[in-house]
Amino acid sequence: MSDPKTPGDPAPPQPADAGDAAHAPVAAPAVPRLVYVCEGGDCSEKGSIEVFEDLKATLHERDTAGLNRVRKYPCFGGCEHGINMVLFPDRCFYSKVTTDDLPEIVDHLVGDGPRVERLTGKVPKDVEDITYDLLTTGF
Repeated sequence: MSDPKTPGDPAPPQPADAGDAAHAPVAAPAVPRLVYVCEGGDCSEKGSIEVFEDLKATLHERDTAGLNRVRKYPCFGGCEHGINMVLFPDRCFYSKVTTDDLPEIVDHLVGDGPRVERLTGKVPKDVEDITYDLLTTGF
């Protein structure tokens, strides 16, 4: 049983301005993850090798804890939405990624920014689910 609240107990702390807090982006905590960049034909033609190399170099500088491992992946199956990138185990599927998006993505990866929502939700849900299932089983 819990003790009933007695008069004089301090109230729980409240944000200074709840309206501002509701609209502020919340950074994801930095957690160990694998970052897969598609190297399939369509994504490669759109520049995925450059995205992979730039992401790896930027994370080498910014991810001092070494929490993110960048890997190439043969193909996720969302070719028409490439360049595709998957964060695992986050279950985050980024599409239409360009090198211009990397600063925001890296901010998210190191815990300094939110997920880049404008890059999500582009491939069909079943493609995402199959990808997550394959990654969970080690493929």
